[in-house]
Amino acid sequence: MESTELEMERMEIIRQVVETDSRELLQQLKEVVDAWRGKREDVDFESPSLQYTVEELKQKIALSEAGKGTPGSVFFETMKRKYPFL
Repeated sequence: MESTELEMERMEIIRQVVETDSRELLQQLKEVVDAWRGKREDVDFESPSLQYTVEELKQKIALSEAGKGTPGSVFFETMKRKYPFL
């Protein structure tokens, strides 16, 4: 995979995380990332309990892009303060 494709995928994932307004989903994501980085070993990668289906996430993204919900810039600033490594 080319570095530009990899960077585009990273940005898409970051955009989806920034636009997520579910604290529970973000906590689950943090646990998985912590496990990948070696901070935790008890996260089950085989069967994560996901709160939304892909279609539900697409609907939430559409609502966010339509201006309904927390703006991504506000959410990202909050995340940057909470997680400075972003």
